[in-house]
Amino acid sequence: DGHDISRDYRAARSLIGLVPQELTIDAFESVWATVNYSRGLFGKPANHAFVEKVLRDLSLWDKKDAKAIT
Repeated sequence: DGHDISRDYRAARSLIGLVPQELTIDAFESVWATVNYSRGLFGKPANHAFVEKVLRDLSLWDKKDAKAIT
């Protein structure tokens, strides 16, 4: 979207999806809970409709209740 990553890194970063592999809050927590919690770590407010859309778009909706470890 034309953001200078040096001067306007926050705006650029907000447009990039990130799922840190090394972030292990609780491997036995559900995918749904982990994704929602991760949003907060990056300063994003809770938005269940958005998380549902993303999981559906990624064909992961059926895994939302699965443990993150699986």
